[in-house]
Amino acid sequence: MDFAKSHFGLIKGDRVLGRLYEVFSDTNNEELPNRFTATATDLKSEEELIFRVGGLYAGPSIAVPGIFTGVTAVDRFLVNSGGVNYVSVLHNDSLIIAINLDGLPEQKSDPILTMRVIGLLQGTY
Repeated sequence: MDFAKSHFGLIKGDRVLGRLYEVFSDTNNEELPNRFTATATDLKSEEELIFRVGGLYAGPSIAVPGIFTGVTAVDRFLVNSGGVNYVSVLHNDSLIIAINLDGLPEQKSDPILTMRVIGLLQGTY
């Protein structure tokens, strides 16, 4: 683990990005048989950015606030695009791969079980 000291994340992600660079260093999106679109959020402007050209190893997409540190680029601080838009679907791509970082799907709660838990908590106070 390469722990971070600041920039709103526990892990810098340098090792992950280094490995990605080893695999994709000379690959540009324009050279792929299937186009790739990555998104990121600029925390300063709260704007979603769309990347369709250039190298594939860049790291804003993995920069989940609180976990991986963000990426500073020019006058921007870039993190995973889930901060603005959970799933960007306006890219007209034939295949969209998305990861939900919001936790498990909500399940219907059992009202009787909820009352038992509340009763138990009240009894311990």
